[in-house]
Amino acid sequence: VHSSGGVRLLCFGDSLTEGYLHGGLRWHPYSRRLEALLNAFRPFEEDQVVTVAQSGAGSQFLQSKLSRALADHKAKQRKPFDYVIILAGTNDLDEMEASELLDQLKILHRLAWDSGVPYTVGVTIPDASIGVDWYVERRKHVNEALKEWANENKERMLLLDLETALPYRSLTDEDREKYWDDHLHFSAAGYDRFGELVWETLQARGLPPSSSTPP
Repeated sequence: VHSSGGVRLLCFGDSLTEGYLHGGLRWHPYSRRLEALLNAFRPFEEDQVVTVAQSGAGSQFLQSKLSRALADHKAKQRKPFDYVIILAGTNDLDEMEASELLDQLKILHRLAWDSGVPYTVGVTIPDASIGVDWYVERRKHVNEALKEWANENKERMLLLDLETALPYRSLTDEDREKYWDDHLHFSAAGYDRFGELVWETLQARGLPPSSSTPP
């Protein structure tokens, strides 16, 4: 049950959350599509989707950024976010072993839970054009471990397997052109699809509750 004032979702992460496009000349965060879907589903509520992201940031830097975002919101709204969607790790793959990176991602989720956030959504590190064996294997190890950890914490954590849902290398040339902007970042259509996938993940768990009828 949510208190009055609607539900608040935080989309948190790096450039893939910030909506990096065309080498940083444009921005199209997935939160735009997510907020449109939320508002259509709950038209009589004062819901809000907030984006806090830092392009190029690794998971350790993002921990302090998330702490500040959670504290600032709680101070202003006098309650925590209802949902925090977390995508991080892309910028760490060439620097951290899989086990260390997973530990850093866990810290992000625990920061949200410890601040009173009831649900987080863990997003797997998406595919990329980089086909180097060690890079692909490290990403897959992190993502598989994140899935397992999400299952162990399923009362408070949802999982979106973005690596599988919106791949790079296994798409047709036509779909790759549609959904991807460069070797790491989505196109505007790709970010919109990302937002739809987040919404589908929430809806699969019956979250958030449907809108009340108008007065």
